[in-house]
Amino acid sequence: MRPYLAAFLGFLVLSASADASEPFSLSGTVTNTTNPSKPVSASATVSIDVQGDCVLRISAPLYGSGTCSIETFDSAQHSLVVRSNGPAET
Repeated sequence: MRPYLAAFLGFLVLSASADASEPFSLSGTVTNTTNPSKPVSASATVSIDVQGDCVLRISAPLYGSGTCSIETFDSAQHSLVVRSNGPAET
């Protein structure tokens, strides 16, 4: 069941970024494993608007938000790679 869910999630992300008629968001958990003995996790949300613009928001203790892009989806590894482009310019 998990491979099908991952494939469906990838399809939804690609569909939403290619031709979204409504805003689309994915929420989950990100983990910083820079120090493998003390990994740090936080909640994250990737939002894609109707123009295909991507915004990444990461909560405490791994603060961060800004524009992003969907890089890859690997159904075999069940992973979605989102590249953070840094803070949105104002």
